[in-house]
Amino acid sequence: MPAPLPLGGLGLLAGLCIAPALITGYTLVEALVPATSRTEAFTWLTGSVALGQAAAVTAAGQVADGFGASAAFTVPLVGTTLALLTVVSLRARIAPRGVSTAIRHERRTAEAHNGSLQTVDTA
Repeated sequence: MPAPLPLGGLGLLAGLCIAPALITGYTLVEALVPATSRTEAFTWLTGSVALGQAAAVTAAGQVADGFGASAAFTVPLVGTTLALLTVVSLRARIAPRGVSTAIRHERRTAEAHNGSLQTVDTA
């Protein structure tokens, strides 16, 4: 039986990775989705995270019941692998536009309106 202290440390380490992943997801949604659709996009993202957590807990429970508690640790490994494959395969589509492009567009818009700066949502 594994010692609780090392498992607690590993759990803490895994937990520390959750916040950056969520921040990255929400930042991508903000950068990629037009302002008029962001609320819906954030809702889909939040719902997807909750659904993924529920599915993972269910799968881990089924694996633990069928093959033992140690085997249940394969569920997060499989989930992480699938997430990595998804990101790698879609990375060209999810890359936000560079900030420099947005700044140049704002400058052109300002020049077109006689020097008055107007921020235009180009997403």
